[in-house]
Amino acid sequence: LDQELPPSLEKACQLSTMGCASSKADNAAYKLCWKAYKAQQPIDVEKLKAAVASLPAGTINEKCGDLDWTALKVACLTPDCEEAVDVLIKNGGNMREGKQFWDSPLGGAIQFQKREVLKVMLTALDEDGWMWLLTGLEKPIKPAGFGGFAEEDKVIVKGRIGKAKTSDEITKKTEVIFEDGASEAYDTKEIMPVPTIPAGSREIVRQSASDSGQKADWMERFDKIEIGNFRASQKMQIKVSGVQV
Repeated sequence: LDQELPPSLEKACQLSTMGCASSKADNAAYKLCWKAYKAQQPIDVEKLKAAVASLPAGTINEKCGDLDWTALKVACLTPDCEEAVDVLIKNGGNMREGKQFWDSPLGGAIQFQKREVLKVMLTALDEDGWMWLLTGLEKPIKPAGFGGFAEEDKVIVKGRIGKAKTSDEITKKTEVIFEDGASEAYDTKEIMPVPTIPAGSREIVRQSASDSGQKADWMERFDKIEIGNFRASQKMQIKVSGVQV
């Protein structure tokens, strides 16, 4: 089943404005998608086609609202939106748009296990896109504004893998117990989460990769990525317009 947004992100979305900033205020595709997202209703595909057709050239991937999301990013997280996502992609919507992999529309669909959306998006990936997907999943990136680790989170410190104990909010240190039994406290900023992929998304990505003819070395690297969803942790904090939520 698709995973709902965590409360922190839901609140952030409620704070975000419906429209786009400055010259982007008339991005009809984004506004239509955002309205459907806020109501948690499917996007009207015929209205979306008309909205996309009305956009000035090169504006389909404009980042809008306080969250700096594109129309495609919003559509990916809206219920029953597979056809809408397909329309946006076929009209130039960039599923790779974002400062890092997890900020992209495809990264968001993986994080929140939007299984039917993933089938649409992965079908549209070219060879370069498949490698971008793999390297994005392999790279351990700590979310912006992250405040600490939960008990038993699997982590990497200076090339060593271990499990975190609860972070100390006062000292800003986290004790890590390594696979050999040794333990040591580190500044939390030195610690990175082990790369993971949610179970529901992993199944879809692996099957799609196989169907697309990805080679054995791609599949071997993918299979080494552990199952989990670190980025959906309740420890994740999100800033919207300077407000911590």
